[in-house]
This record gives sequence, C-alpha cells and structure tokens, in this order.
Amino acid sequence: MILSFQTDQRVVVTGIGLVTSVGADRETSWAALQRGESGARRLPPHPDLPAGTLAATVENLPLDFPGQTKHLPMLRSAAREALSDAGLEEPLQRREAGLEPHRIGCLISTHMGDLRHTALRLGLSDRLPAPEWPWWTQWSPNSAATYLTHEFEIHGICQTLAAACASSLLAINQAARELREGRCDAILAGGSEAVEPLMAAGFTRMGVLATADTPAQACRPFHRDRNGFVMGEGAAILMLERMDHAVRRGADIYAEILGGAAMTDTHHITSLTTEGSALPHLLRHTLRKSGLAPSDVQLVSAHGTGTQQNDVLETLALRKALGADADKASVTATKSALGHLVNAAGGAELAIALLALRDGFAPPTLNLDNPDPQCDLDCTPQIGCQRPLEHALKTSIAFGGHLVATAVRRWSGRHARAAQPLQTSFYRRAA
Repeated sequence: MILSFQTDQRVVVTGIGLVTSVGADRETSWAALQRGESGARRLPPHPDLPAGTLAATVENLPLDFPGQTKHLPMLRSAAREALSDAGLEEPLQRREAGLEPHRIGCLISTHMGDLRHTALRLGLSDRLPAPEWPWWTQWSPNSAATYLTHEFEIHGICQTLAAACASSLLAINQAARELREGRCDAILAGGSEAVEPLMAAGFTRMGVLATADTPAQACRPFHRDRNGFVMGEGAAILMLERMDHAVRRGADIYAEILGGAAMTDTHHITSLTTEGSALPHLLRHTLRKSGLAPSDVQLVSAHGTGTQQNDVLETLALRKALGADADKASVTATKSALGHLVNAAGGAELAIALLALRDGFAPPTLNLDNPDPQCDLDCTPQIGCQRPLEHALKTSIAFGGHLVATAVRRWSGRHARAAQPLQTSFYRRAA
C-alpha cells in the first residue's frame, strides 16, 4: 500500500539546520562535503562497543548535564539554526510574521530513548554517569520532540516517527502533509542519531559495518569491493512552511517540496526483494505525484549504504524508474563522508540535496575509485560536479522494509536563496 500526499497547497523549505561529524552547522558541513572530507574515525576502547569500531561521531558537544544523550543538544542546535535561517528564532519574529505558537509544529525522529536506566535497574551503577543524571528526562523515544517544543515555545502538532533509516525523511513528508491539510503554517521536521552500544552490537553481528585500515576509506558506496557502512552521528532539521505564508512574510526560500510517498517491501526485515519491484514503483509514484518526468531529475540523493545488496538494488530501481534518463542524473551518496545517520539519514541527506540545488553542485561519493559494474550510474566519484540543478529525488531504504522518497524543486525568482561560492577548487563540470 502506498501512502502519499499531494494537494493544492504548496510547501516550501525556508530554513536548514545541520550538525554532522564534519561540521557544527549547515555551511561548515556543506563546505566539508564539497571538499571531500570524511568524519569517520576509529573510536577509543569502550566497554560497551566492539573493539576497533569505526564511526563518524560529533565531538566536543556541550552537554547540559553529565549523562545527557547527544540527541538533545544536537537537535537543539540544528533546530535553532533552522529557525534562525528562516528568520523565526525569536517569539517576537514569529508574532511579526503572523505565526502563532499553536500554528507551528514539530515532527522529529530519534533512534530510541535513553536505555541506561536498564543498567541502573540491573545494579550496574559503575557504568552510569553521576548520581544527579536525570535519566527520566530522556528515557521515552518522544523525549527529543517534546524537548524542542518546550525549548522553542512550539504549541502545534508534536509527533515522533519511527521507520528505522527512513524515519526523518518520513517525518518531513508527514510535515508536508500536515501543512498541505492546513493544520499548521510552519513545522520543524527532521531527526537525530547518536552511536548507541546496543545498535553497534547489532550491526556488528549482522556484518554490515565497514572495515578498513584507514577509517575515512571504509565506507565505499557503489564500489566493487564495498563491505558496509560506518555508523554516524548528527542532526538535521528543516523549517517547512506553507508557501502562501512564507511568501507573505517575505521569507527566503530554498526549495519546494513537490511530493513524497512511502511504502513497504515485505520480503525480509533487513533486505529487499531481488526482483526489485517495490522501490521502482515507489520512485515512479513519487515522480508522478510531484508532476515530474524522469528527464526532470538532475540529482539523486541515494540511500547508498555501501552494502552489497542495497547499492545494486538501488541502482536497478533508479534505472527502472528513470529509464534512459538515469544516465543523465548525478547520483550522490554522502554516507561515504558522514556515516550512516540511521534515523537522521534521510533528513540530513535531503538537507544536503537542498544545498546542492542552491549552489549547483553535486557533492562527491567518496572512495569510489573502482565502481561495481552493476552500479553503472554516474555516482559522482571522488570529486563533486558543478552543474545546473533544478530537481532532486531523495530515497531512503530502511530495515523493516520501509521505503520513502521525496522530490524537491529549487526555488527560483523572487525570494530564492542566492547561490554561495563553492568551497573547493577540485571538481568537474558536467558536459
């Protein structure tokens, strides 16, 4: 069954906030991606992590109290940046824009609540932070969403969505639906991810984590010798608004959310059917709902995990959905630089796609020096590509069979975000 949205009310993106392993904010992260920097590193020994674990972690993050999960400060930083970018950080700015507290919402995905209280119940107090650690403030999976509503005086809809690696893209699609149906005028939507020992152990047992002598070279989407992904940390928040509201208040606009859809592949909890019928059907449906032809897609932000099956099946799905026009699109897989942000992956990668549209630059897929012949699209190997970009397609493929896609169009003309100078001198130009 396909769930989709498309009504007459248009939805635009007016603010972006990012926290990643390569940058503490949006533009720093984007500049690092342009330069081909990687946040992957080998973690120091930890009693709850497998030895030699690789991850793209967010470092030097200020915490409000010992034992606070990284989710909350990362989300706060990303949300504040998105609100500031949209000119809506302060309550006075919102009132002047005619945005009442009950007309702004918050849809957030995070991985899980703080599970360390379990160690407390088991008597493992030596594994816990200081006694004043208030685990109950971050135990529930909806803690992050409610935290943001209190932090920024948001009184509209507040939801937490869980769809594994597709969660934050689903949150953005759902936010667009809420706006189209008139329940809010603006919504903060996105998610966060922090490395959790439980998930690290699970990924290790599944054999999906990449290995390499050099951490930055570990994740190699679409490579002949790829062997998995690197866990990542970060947060991404988009400020979505009804177009009429954004234009009326004179907001600068990145792009329009044209359409999105979600469906499920029920073949297996951790793999797609090898016939590959569900994902191309979803992509075609998304394009149709967005009013786009395959030839309109210049940029594909791929799920691109660097696992053996995912990359081949995603390539096949794009070929089936786009036909001969698949060869004309720039495909990019930024997990090669940021790691797999799981719940935040779709939101972060869509945010990067919006910046790519703004600046006319497809970021590189790192470490792609020997492409798999079965992954035969232009996957933007090693260095980025400068080219005109108007439309982008974002895909998310998640454990449990969750499939989500979103199509966006760069805003042009009045109120359009101005392209920023590229932060790298190493790139190719499209023919």
